[in-house]
Amino acid sequence: MANNIFVPAGSYSLTSKDIYVTLHANCADRQGNYVPSHVKYSVADAEQVVDIENVNGVLTLQKIGRNPYDELGQYVPAGTYQHTSKDIFVTLEAVCKDRKGVYQPASTVRYSALDAPSFADIENINGVLVCDDNLSPIFQLTAVSQNDGECSQGENITAIVTSTSGVNFWIAPVIPPSPYPATQFPYQEPVKLPIPGDGKPSPTWFFKASGKLADASVTIEINTPNQPVLYITIEGDDLVKWGSQNFVNPSFFTNQVYQTGSCGVFGLATSTQGAEHKDGQALQPVSWIYTITTGVNNPQTTFPK
Repeated sequence: MANNIFVPAGSYSLTSKDIYVTLHANCADRQGNYVPSHVKYSVADAEQVVDIENVNGVLTLQKIGRNPYDELGQYVPAGTYQHTSKDIFVTLEAVCKDRKGVYQPASTVRYSALDAPSFADIENINGVLVCDDNLSPIFQLTAVSQNDGECSQGENITAIVTSTSGVNFWIAPVIPPSPYPATQFPYQEPVKLPIPGDGKPSPTWFFKASGKLADASVTIEINTPNQPVLYITIEGDDLVKWGSQNFVNPSFFTNQVYQTGSCGVFGLATSTQGAEHKDGQALQPVSWIYTITTGVNNPQTTFPK
């Protein structure tokens, strides 16, 4: 896809097809009242556009007209609408290849014009569109025990983060750079998983991607009495794919089951979509969260939200 000021820039375009943009804004009409409007178009449509104009409160694609304003950066569609509109949001949709080169179901990102200045890229990670801001994302890993009846092991189940790749992290009392959190639990040492309801915090480790999140990975070892030792490696690109699927699905979560039976183990990926911002600058990095639950009687691959 050639550069087009009406289509958000990003490396995603190199491995994606069927790209659509929806521009949302509150636009001033002739009486000065702001009214909501949106316009959706494809890349092919954008090649014929010379301006996106606010026509009496309605976002309109123009094929003839004056040179458009382009004051909100390369991730927000250009257009003269920018001078008479507020609360501008962009929804970008595309069908993206996964790491095997297979096109996945359409992926979507939505962001505001205030978010866009912090972006370093909009990329395709394993078939999922991701806004890559200048704050490296947090890779958060949590391990818990459900302590189901047939697997009542108390605090005898332990977890060990054995290795990492492509991440940085800080173990308290070391103070990390703002705004990244410090991890309160040890690295490469066994940690007991508390019983639900006993008031103890669930072991959680925070990692900052040192480059692309897709290149990051974390391996954790789960030790359950009378069960084989379980090693689980969470790849960054899988985390993004699973977390995005669970974010957009309105009905149920999809889990990864690592061990079946009466002392089963499963993982669940979630995310915080969209960082807090002020004056166009991100204040908090996006978090991709993976929770491993042990001590589960017959874990399922899905459960309702």
